[in-house]
Amino acid sequence: MMLAESPPGRDPSAGYIHRSVPEIPGGLAEHHFALSSGLRTHYVRAGDGAAVVLLHGWPQNWWMWRYLIPPLAERHLVVCPDIRGLGRSDPGHDGAAYRLDRLAQDLVNLLDQL
Repeated sequence: MMLAESPPGRDPSAGYIHRSVPEIPGGLAEHHFALSSGLRTHYVRAGDGAAVVLLHGWPQNWWMWRYLIPPLAERHLVVCPDIRGLGRSDPGHDGAAYRLDRLAQDLVNLLDQL
């Protein structure tokens, strides 16, 4: 899959277009972006049903869950966000942007949009 979108207010030539993203075999996962706290958050979703959110640690991204997504998606809506500053999500503007309360608020904002 190729991303062909640029974050709001950003120059498309800044490396945000035509970047390949890894796919899960069978095209099971869909890539999305949501605006949260003024930043663009990348997330992958698959399946339907009660939501299961898989959060990666530092310095990983959603791809670490690639083997767990297919079996969970058989019965659940699986949501795998890239946390702020990792994967294809926008970085924070300063060190305070990475406080746990801000990272948690990003997740709450994302889930409110689903």
